[in-house]
Amino acid sequence: MEFFNKVGKMALGNRLRLMTTMITDDGAKIYELHGIDFIPKWFPVFY
Repeated sequence: MEFFNKVGKMALGNRLRLMTTMITDDGAKIYELHGIDFIPKWFPVFY
C-alpha cells in the first residue's frame, strides 16, 4: 500500500492511459466490423 501512496498520481495516469488505449482499440474493431475505414483517434477532429 505504501507503494501506491508514493506513486499514486503516476499510477493513476498510467492506468488511465492504458484504459484509453484499450477503448480506442475496441472502437477500431467496431469500425472494422462494420466495414468503416476510420481511425478512432480522429473522431474529435471530425466531430
